[in-house]
Amino acid sequence: MKVVINGRDQCGIIYDFATELKKRGHEVVTISDVSRFVHHEYDYPQGGFFGAYYYSSNPLGQRILSKLQRWIRAISDRAADAIDFGIRKKVLKGTDLYIQVWADVVHQEEVLKFVKQQGAKIAAVFLGSDVRDYRWFCQQYTLTDMEIPEYYLRVPRSAKLRFLRLQERHADAIFSVPDQMGLALRPYHHCQVPLHADEYEYDVPGREEPLVVHAPSAPAIKGSHLVEACLDRLREEGVKFEFRSVRDMPNSELRKLLTQADVLIDQLFLHGPGWLSFEAMLSGCAVATRYLTDSPECFRPPVVPVDPRNYYEPIKRLLTDKAWRLELAEKGRAYALKNNLVEKVVDNLLLKTTQGSNCEHDYHPSYLRDEWVPADDAQAAEINGFNDIVREERWYQETVAGRTRGALKF
Repeated sequence: MKVVINGRDQCGIIYDFATELKKRGHEVVTISDVSRFVHHEYDYPQGGFFGAYYYSSNPLGQRILSKLQRWIRAISDRAADAIDFGIRKKVLKGTDLYIQVWADVVHQEEVLKFVKQQGAKIAAVFLGSDVRDYRWFCQQYTLTDMEIPEYYLRVPRSAKLRFLRLQERHADAIFSVPDQMGLALRPYHHCQVPLHADEYEYDVPGREEPLVVHAPSAPAIKGSHLVEACLDRLREEGVKFEFRSVRDMPNSELRKLLTQADVLIDQLFLHGPGWLSFEAMLSGCAVATRYLTDSPECFRPPVVPVDPRNYYEPIKRLLTDKAWRLELAEKGRAYALKNNLVEKVVDNLLLKTTQGSNCEHDYHPSYLRDEWVPADDAQAAEINGFNDIVREERWYQETVAGRTRGALKF
């Protein structure tokens, strides 16, 4: 089977999927730029595809062709796009399984249509800001004290809506989690975090004075100021612990730190547990993170739920109740081994994508359909317009169509 994985790698998921699928004897092609924290090599980059295709092992040739491509684009965008997509089609030809990871890719709609014409099955894997609109998120979860950095608002809601609706139209299966799916309409499956257990050293130190780690990728949206203020208060009250707050640590070093640690305090605003939390569980940490306690049966990890309104008491108990910490650490690793090994995650992705609509879904999004209130008729018209992309789909007719709320016409 020929598999193409296209997108932007986050936490090494493209590399992990590719490695596992190659082990099973499949031909795998990866298209991604290098991620921020985990550095792997991919077959093609998102940018510079022209040069990489013809001179994959010749940097000089790649630079020459990149200059040629820029020259062509300066004359005609249309000609440059046609040439670029023509080359990408050579790579996509014969695809049996197409996996889209993270955000919009070059020639997004054309790529989806082309691989569908090839008879490929399509899996869409969403991981966060690719589909999460942060203002919408704050409204949905009634967050008034979350400061959203400007760079998280650079991609307009309209772009995320278009990207999401195209995936909802063309994908055979979608994998995601609720807190990033406020814009969604189509039922979807839970996105399990895939991990290689042998890459993590498991140790439960069992200190009387625990080593606590906080390692936010984006402090403002993780609630770092609240976490660190809480720990300062606990220290002033006489609670004994060691604290390591780290930023931009390479993943290989972070894994070593998690093996040494007793506790990970992950995030207060966005819902987890995500990659970092599961890495901590495999490493022997007790984990505190925001968690939707009404999650379906497929997602019941043994974590300490915290949020901006309730974090002091749970964190205090976690730092002072050693027996509870040890219990959580042991249960956390057992849970991750049962649910998050990359082999099991890939098995589930292949099964659900093959079954398509002929299987049960973990989530049935309803916020946009039943609750969201547009600011004005123009905002409602924007939603109605993007819904036209999926309006004729069977799932839409069965689960969405016919509802009307003010200017919103489903």
